[in-house]
Amino acid sequence: MLLLEDGRIQSAGHPHTPHSHNFYNGRSSKELGEIGILKVARECSGVTGACMMIGRSADVDLCFKLLNRGYRTI
Repeated sequence: MLLLEDGRIQSAGHPHTPHSHNFYNGRSSKELGEIGILKVARECSGVTGACMMIGRSADVDLCFKLLNRGYRTI
């Protein structure tokens, strides 16, 4: 979970649904979320770049895959 300076949630992972968005953006970090989901370690379909941590070899591979799809890494 990534928090803003005032303690509100900036990101708590992204679901993979047709209308994906961060359901908890702007909410208090003290909230539990549905069935306590904000208080347990869990897999997410996606995360904000600031929360991402991957190995260097995977990072380079990801960058090449994005480049091949026409994206740029800035």
